[in-house]
Amino acid sequence: MSGKTISNRWRDWAENEPAWAYTALGLMATAFLGLIVHLAVLHGVIRQIGLIVMIVCGVGCEIVLLVRKQWAWGSFWGICVLLGVGLWEIASVIVG
Repeated sequence: MSGKTISNRWRDWAENEPAWAYTALGLMATAFLGLIVHLAVLHGVIRQIGLIVMIVCGVGCEIVLLVRKQWAWGSFWGICVLLGVGLWEIASVIVG
């Protein structure tokens, strides 16, 4: 382990590959925007579109992170965000 924080890894990546780094960041931000729309709109097509945007952009971000070999960010995003949210949704369907 190199002793770098995840923030320092981001800064280094953004300096070395700004197009890829900011593409991933844009996809992350759009995924969160989709989550906000999905949670804020109570019914209808807009809510479903928010969910689809969240899923597509979240997975797209993970693909960029893994293809560009950003293992720290890919692990964080994949495990904490994608897997965490996915398991939480499955649990809420089962329990709720």
